Amino acid sequence: TCDGKTLWAVGTRGTILHSTDGATWKPRISGTTNSLNSVYGTGDGKTLWAVGEGGTIIEATEAGRDLFINQARIQQRLPAPPSLQLQLAGDCTYSQRPSLEISARDEVKHRLGRPGDKIPYSGLWHSQSCSFDSVPFKPDDLEVGSGDEVYFDIRLTTDSEVQSYTVHAPYDPWRWFKHHAGLLSGAALVLAILSALTAALYLRPLWNLRLYRALKLAKIEALLSGIPGVGGPLQLALKTLTFGLPWIVTHARTLDAWVGRQRGFVDQAWGAATLPGTSGDQILQEVASTPYIPLPLRQDDPQSGPEIPEPSASDLGALFSSPRTVLEIVGPGGAGKTTLARQVGRWALRAGFPGGFSGHAMMPVWIDEDLDPKTNPLTKVVKEKLFAILPDEDLDDEFLKAMLRKQRILVILDRLSERSAATQQYAQGIYRSVRAEALLITTRTVLHLEGCIPQFLYPQPLDESNLLRFMTSLVKESSDQAVGPADTSRPAPLSSMDEQLVLGQRLRDLFQATRAGSANRAPIVPLPVRLFVEDAKRLIRAGLPLDELPLSIPEVYFRYLEQVNPDQPQLPNFMTNPEILKAAMLLAKLALGDSFIPREFFRDDATGLLKENGWAEPQKLDPVQRLIDNGILIEKTALGFRRLRFALDPIAENLAAAHYVRMCRRDAECLEKLKNDAAKAPGFLAAVELFGSAMH
Repeated sequence: TCDGKTLWAVGTRGTILHSTDGATWKPRISGTTNSLNSVYGTGDGKTLWAVGEGGTIIEATEAGRDLFINQARIQQRLPAPPSLQLQLAGDCTYSQRPSLEISARDEVKHRLGRPGDKIPYSGLWHSQSCSFDSVPFKPDDLEVGSGDEVYFDIRLTTDSEVQSYTVHAPYDPWRWFKHHAGLLSGAALVLAILSALTAALYLRPLWNLRLYRALKLAKIEALLSGIPGVGGPLQLALKTLTFGLPWIVTHARTLDAWVGRQRGFVDQAWGAATLPGTSGDQILQEVASTPYIPLPLRQDDPQSGPEIPEPSASDLGALFSSPRTVLEIVGPGGAGKTTLARQVGRWALRAGFPGGFSGHAMMPVWIDEDLDPKTNPLTKVVKEKLFAILPDEDLDDEFLKAMLRKQRILVILDRLSERSAATQQYAQGIYRSVRAEALLITTRTVLHLEGCIPQFLYPQPLDESNLLRFMTSLVKESSDQAVGPADTSRPAPLSSMDEQLVLGQRLRDLFQATRAGSANRAPIVPLPVRLFVEDAKRLIRAGLPLDELPLSIPEVYFRYLEQVNPDQPQLPNFMTNPEILKAAMLLAKLALGDSFIPREFFRDDATGLLKENGWAEPQKLDPVQRLIDNGILIEKTALGFRRLRFALDPIAENLAAAHYVRMCRRDAECLEKLKNDAAKAPGFLAAVELFGSAMH
């Protein structure tokens, strides 16, 4: 009552535990008075101690006494043994160091009034913090288990005074866990899910991808992103609630596993994906599918840059070391740009295996068409091309963007300089909208892309040091690729030394004729040499001498037009070789236009031009269709318009050059003006030089 006469200590449920005359007492209360579970006096008639639930000591002491035990509790921190922790309050200044004596007993001994077992204690007194070290004890020695009450008898000695306490508390090492079972269960569930996802990431990465697709998270993310203002936070919340699954499926290990699983299908389709649409032209198919033969490259500068004599997978793979890699293969038509780009794609796809890059594999995607930021953006084209090869794959946009961003897709833009101005402009600003961090471009002229520093590769023209080696490599590769039943009665073309020597002499004559006169500026590029070797094989199969091989580069291309033109009058749109040559020259001039660089042109324009030059009834004879069937032209439909282009740009350049040179009729002034007009078209200019030399 604190009325100066009576002091009451009230236990749980209102039980009166002790009362005493309070005339000489000054109350000092510490703790929670409504949760007392025991009260013990010192027996000296001077002090009353009240011990609360959980070991809390609620104390009333005689006026003038300063130091007392304010709280006692059992502390359990697994896996360390339990300990009794004491908290003192009051004046800590004593002439002698305070000391403790502690014994403990179980509930049975306490109920029977038996003394407890003394706990050895050598803890230190800390005067500055007014505290003792915690008192460790062994539950097994006290014969107590989890949930049993432990009774501690404590004697605190300060100078000549002795205070006695009795504290009891349940020993339960799992008490905290029991009180927080719900929280721990949730944490355990989260940890288990994260552990499962992490284990799958390192053992079966594609399992996470299947789960991601089964939950339709990509579609949910797309819907959330469309909500104005809160789309971003909602996407972040979704990723958090799904334990980071959208992040896990874009992890490098998941992307590598996906590429590793799919690259076999891409490898099978890779050759056909990079060839022009010329299914009717067996010769061009053979030329375009010939294995890569290393030819010298120069980096950064076509004349003085560092040379790579025989480019290999390690040489080109090292160029993809930066987070954003853009390679531009720059050179005239027929220089081998497309062949090299095709091989780089193959090396990237086979990374990690012999003959591939040393780093992670990349899925090459071949793009030989116009791009538009609205109707035909890069991501749309890449997705459609991969879907055509992998029809069972569900390629969501976020996964595709991660593949592009982390260099798991190698985008190859072929013939970019021959594309429309809109496509070139879009490509130059590609990093405004798409993070295609592995990009390879083939182009006739240098293109400067925003947001990157491209690395330039310049295929070097053939010369006396490597021309014959290139020829023998072509012969060897073609013999290695020979298929079909062996015919022992007729050896393979160019298999004998005599035939190879004759072919070498004819190639030398071709080289010397190219270098003669004013044609010394015209380089010899690999394409006509490939066609030259294919023509030699045809002559040998037909039993004809190699003396009939062409004597000039323009003649090589003209001979090619004759070879692909079938000599079968019963075929639809049959045309003689002179007619084919005339029609092809007209269309080549249309393809080059005023820029003298081969580009696509409309079929209606081609039909109109042919009508003006004698083919007035395309329903009876359609030269355009014949050139398409022969593999000289490629046709595609875009936005409802039928568009055409030459399958091989050097053929268009040489045909157009022949047309213009014949129009000039050896007029020096006319030729000089033509060369000035074509100063920015090195491929056409070289063809003019070659044809002019052949005319002489």
